[in-house]
Amino acid sequence: MKRTSQNLTSYEQETIINFNEEEKTAAVYTYNRASIKMLDKCCLDYPDMFRLIKAYTYGKHISKSYVIPKKYVKIKKPKILSDVQRILAVEKAKNMRKVKSTIG
Repeated sequence: MKRTSQNLTSYEQETIINFNEEEKTAAVYTYNRASIKMLDKCCLDYPDMFRLIKAYTYGKHISKSYVIPKKYVKIKKPKILSDVQRILAVEKAKNMRKVKSTIG
């Protein structure tokens, strides 16, 4: 994909998590909006553990660098749902959306 100035391709909007065996922290650099939102909230709620290092802008794109406790970097095996579990999860989500729309 061709890149123009001030515009990054999806491929270039990366998330990098870096840590070593000696230190207790991990460095996180991300363009992912959901990750930025979650990490910003962690920085507000737990400022002694999560730290925003720097925010970057590249045209309309924003990326941020954080230092977080390494123990919160998780790699999990996939959770495989049965057909029944999947149907129940969909119904539960629908019901939660209905309740949320009547409240908000």
